[in-house]
Amino acid sequence: GSVRPSSSASAKSLDVAHAQTTSKFPNAMPFIRVDRANQTLVVENAAVHALASLSAPICVLGLTGTARDGKSTFLNMFSHWLASRWATEGGHTSAAQGAAFPVGHGWDACTEGAWIRVFEGRDGEPLPGTECTSVVLVDTQGLAKGALAAVNRMFSLSLLMSSTVALNVMRQFNDDTLERLGGATAQAQSVGVALGEHAPNLVVLLRDARLRMAQAGRAVSADGMLHTALQPAGDALDETRRAIRRFFSNHTMVEMKQPDEYDLSSIESWGLPQMGRPFHASFTSAAEHLLASMQPKAVNGAILSGEMLAATADALVEQINQGAQLSLSATVDALRHQQATAAVAASRRAFRDALPDCIRMLGEGVQLEQQGVRPPALATVLSPAAIDLRLHNATKAAVAAFMARAPDMGNPARLQPYADQLQTWIQAMQRELRQEHTHRVRLSAVHASREAQQQQQQDIIDEKQDTIDGLMAQQRQYGKLTLHELLGNVAVVALGATAAMLPQTFLTRVAPVVRGTPILLSTLGVWRVARQRVGRIAGAALQKVQDFARSAVNSSQDSAASAAAYAAAAAASASGEAVAAALTPTPATI
Repeated sequence: GSVRPSSSASAKSLDVAHAQTTSKFPNAMPFIRVDRANQTLVVENAAVHALASLSAPICVLGLTGTARDGKSTFLNMFSHWLASRWATEGGHTSAAQGAAFPVGHGWDACTEGAWIRVFEGRDGEPLPGTECTSVVLVDTQGLAKGALAAVNRMFSLSLLMSSTVALNVMRQFNDDTLERLGGATAQAQSVGVALGEHAPNLVVLLRDARLRMAQAGRAVSADGMLHTALQPAGDALDETRRAIRRFFSNHTMVEMKQPDEYDLSSIESWGLPQMGRPFHASFTSAAEHLLASMQPKAVNGAILSGEMLAATADALVEQINQGAQLSLSATVDALRHQQATAAVAASRRAFRDALPDCIRMLGEGVQLEQQGVRPPALATVLSPAAIDLRLHNATKAAVAAFMARAPDMGNPARLQPYADQLQTWIQAMQRELRQEHTHRVRLSAVHASREAQQQQQQDIIDEKQDTIDGLMAQQRQYGKLTLHELLGNVAVVALGATAAMLPQTFLTRVAPVVRGTPILLSTLGVWRVARQRVGRIAGAALQKVQDFARSAVNSSQDSAASAAAYAAAAAASASGEAVAAALTPTPATI
């Protein structure tokens, strides 16, 4: 069935996938820790980041075997041997300086859980004799009869993670070795470890070999001895033999001689046995045999990157702890789907980020309008050709981001659905932004026309308001004049009445001229009342004369007659204006 990494594994895999590592990891470091309370495996984050930092292709050599049989010592020698023939990042650090796998010298096993040491060729240079630009050495806790469940789980992890498995066997490959392997192989089969085409190569390291390679009196090769040992024997170990044949379709065996005290002292001091001695020759032969069996770790035809290898290890450990059925192919496919989906999301962000703000906000026009914000007007100024150019640049940025983050699926056809998904989204975004740009240009024209109409209407309103203000001012002025006239009339009437009521003898004594005052005041009152009517009649007559003069000037062909007519009209106009001026009341008159 399909295997999906859990949410925590997914989050960590995405975090690991693009971890920036500024320094390499020359020292051995813990990889898997065993929780003794429940026998579960715990991944060390530092080791995960170290794996993620490696460049592909990556060869993973996992060493397993029984406890206290010198596995860590061999890996330390192999590490020094690799560094002596391969220029790596960070250089070579000796075991005396703490770079090596921990080694015990007593009866107790020293390695707990699993440790790794990583190597990366300088400037991407591959390890001579291989395609590997990076190498990972994995040292796992030793197997034993009745071993803890965690140790057997680490064996399953080693089968799935390694591209080559080295089985460390002391002296001879016999029933005791098979018994120690029985629990680990049984646990691997119980969780459905399926390798198939992803099966690692198996190299059996026969250490301290003392027996002659012979069968039925005839000399046989080491591979021949291994083949014979894995054949069914009709006993309880046949299931273990069958599991080994199933897990490792390609298996071989190589011998190493037993070191003496001088060799052990040289190894402890320098990391490698003394050159020119028999043990050094046998170790070199075994190391070269291992080197020839090392191959890049690949799943479904695609080489795993450091990022994918780290994510796979993390996901497999979680599945092992949950007792889930294990499938390397399904796990890697699920992680690749996750990374491809993340690549599509990153490409979308790159597309948006590459667009100018004025264009990017076009796609957010509806949301912005709902928030009362209008998109920038600059977008409406750009021509369609300018919009297309910026969309083209954004598309290039999106494709570059996708190619940088998309995982290697092994077959381009497996990545095509994600590329099609991205292409469909980009085309939809381009279409949406172009349509929104056209809409905004039209809307801007409508807004401009509406604003022009509103301005025109406002001008009309202002003009009418000015007219109203003028009429109101005239009305106020007319009211003041009317009040003045009324007061003047009242004053005249009052004077007339006073003059009429005073005794005649009193007026005669005051002044003879006062006797005619009542008549004068009455005449003045009549004139004040009648002068406005006379002024309006005179003004109308003056307007008719002016209209007649203009008509005569326009229709007459005789310039002299026109001039005369104009002079007569001017004289009449002057006379009329004089009459009108005379009829206009002034404060002095009042």
